[in-house]
Amino acid sequence: MVEVNPWPTLIGAYLRGEALEATARFALARAWALEQIQGTPFENAAARLVHAPAGLYAELKTPPAGYLALLGPVIGEYLAAVEARRLFWEALSLAERRGWALWVTDQGLGALLRGEKKGILSEAPAFFAFEAGRQGLLALALGDEYLIFRYRPGRPVLGGVAA
Repeated sequence: MVEVNPWPTLIGAYLRGEALEATARFALARAWALEQIQGTPFENAAARLVHAPAGLYAELKTPPAGYLALLGPVIGEYLAAVEARRLFWEALSLAERRGWALWVTDQGLGALLRGEKKGILSEAPAFFAFEAGRQGLLALALGDEYLIFRYRPGRPVLGGVAA
């Protein structure tokens, strides 16, 4: 699997007040990723996902407006909101204990980055993403259920782009 993931760079730039410049640097990579993954779109007020046999594309609608593209098979499943909330609280607990990054957004509110709380954490976030080692999770609220994608991070292709 190939991974296009500027989120760490974009989140850092957002926290430093440089989000617009960083977003512009990754515009070509974003366009290429969207071209590769043309499939079924899913969205709510916080994020947009596109899922296809070619992979998965996830994009935040609010600052830092980052995105993640996974080129290769990624399987999604629907979970009841109660089950998705359990996954969220487990991820939050692990992130706080181990200092890992967890991005949470509920129509633009809230984030936990490397164990440091930023903003307001919602009990039922509209979107959350968690990556730890060789395991990743994306979740998007769609009414009374969540669309969940579990994945193994791929080979990054943006190594020199942010330089």
